[in-house]
Amino acid sequence: MNYGFIPIRNIEDGMKAILDGNYKKDYPRSEEIIEYGYYYKYLRKYQKYFDSASIRILLNEDIKSNPLGAVGETFRFLGVNDCFVPKVLYSRPMLGSYNITRLRFLTIRNKLLFNYSNDRMRLFEKEWNITGKLAAGIIKMIDRLCLSPLLVNKRPAISSELHKRLLDLYVDDLKQLQKLLNRKMDKWIQVDS
Repeated sequence: MNYGFIPIRNIEDGMKAILDGNYKKDYPRSEEIIEYGYYYKYLRKYQKYFDSASIRILLNEDIKSNPLGAVGETFRFLGVNDCFVPKVLYSRPMLGSYNITRLRFLTIRNKLLFNYSNDRMRLFEKEWNITGKLAAGIIKMIDRLCLSPLLVNKRPAISSELHKRLLDLYVDDLKQLQKLLNRKMDKWIQVDS
């Protein structure tokens, strides 16, 4: 939404539109949103080209519950000094915006900064233009200093109906992922062994 590849809508309506295929024609990249959720499918593709010892998989909940442990584990896997502690370890420097009003405001920047391919699959940064860059910077600053503190930016919850649709879509991939990782993933799905 932030870059204009799908329309700005609340999560419930937007995800239903994606699942129903309503965006395929005008917003072809919308299909990527569903496709990116097939973790097992894509891990298997990586395994065709890299041996298991070259791949390290960390789950988001592990990183969130123990950021320092996850970073240390990653550093050890890469063979670098695992004593280094990044300054931004416990911060969210790339925190996304979930507020619809803020998203609508922020997308004004897109017209100033980017051109889109005819098929709306790619965007290209416009040639450097001092006026456009300045205006885009002002928009970002207004969002950060004024809108962000005033407007709630809570990650939206989804309905049980939408949750079920997504779970039905991903259940086979998740079962395979569980086997691949040899790990029960109860927070993701309740799967019978």
